[in-house]
Amino acid sequence: MADGCKRLIENYIICWNYAYLTKLIADTDSKEQKNIILRTIKNRSVVAWEHINLGGTYDFSNDALSDEYTFIRELLLNVES
Repeated sequence: MADGCKRLIENYIICWNYAYLTKLIADTDSKEQKNIILRTIKNRSVVAWEHINLGGTYDFSNDALSDEYTFIRELLLNVES
């Protein structure tokens, strides 16, 4: 059970990283800036945990989530590289 939970958390973080980076690229207007972001992604790993406080307290209520990032599925699927 513990291994399954650990794997679920790891996969969620990786998925969130991909969604965040995709949105970052989609929101960038400059072709040069997009290329810099893409080069950085290619030279690093999306399996990063440094920005996640795994020992923190989390609030997943609707009020707390209302200020979070909004990922538009269609936008994420149609990003040009």
